[in-house]
Amino acid sequence: MQDEESIKSQIPSEITQGDVADFKISIPAYAPTDGFLHTFTLIGRSARFATIQAVQISIPTKISIAVPVSITETLPAGSVDYQFRVHKDNRTAAVLLGTVLIAENLELANNSDTRSDHQKILDLIDQALAGSNRITVLDYEIAGRRIRSIPPSELIQLRNYYQSLVYKASLEDVGSRSNQRVVRFVRS
Repeated sequence: MQDEESIKSQIPSEITQGDVADFKISIPAYAPTDGFLHTFTLIGRSARFATIQAVQISIPTKISIAVPVSITETLPAGSVDYQFRVHKDNRTAAVLLGTVLIAENLELANNSDTRSDHQKILDLIDQALAGSNRITVLDYEIAGRRIRSIPPSELIQLRNYYQSLVYKASLEDVGSRSNQRVVRFVRS
């Protein structure tokens, strides 16, 4: 395929749940004017989420791909694989594989998810430590920090910090719902 890194750099590394993902790709070797069709498919662990047909724009060597809100709001947070395929005469001419990070939209998640923001961040950190949230994109965001990589030791420190916040919040919640007193014993 025409300079794969050039094409990958034009595909966003992150899509936010509930937002339109609209991007344009310059692909002169497989121009729509030469009869090529382009599809962008998001693939989960067990299912295909969506296949989007690219649309030719006014520049002959560019295509536009728009992933609508109706699709992005159903994508799970974390890494999702994609396939960018080029077709001509009912045959696949080229395939490009990659990964895009689906960023959690806390506003969207709050409609059905009752976890606190701290618990959500703790869950993301746990996923990253467990390796189930394959971090293979150029950069990502945890706890409001956009970064290229976090050393495991710092992830563990972040996990401990957010775990303490979640624990404190649970104690406050228990205390506010009853007349019971919560006692914690600490070795000294």
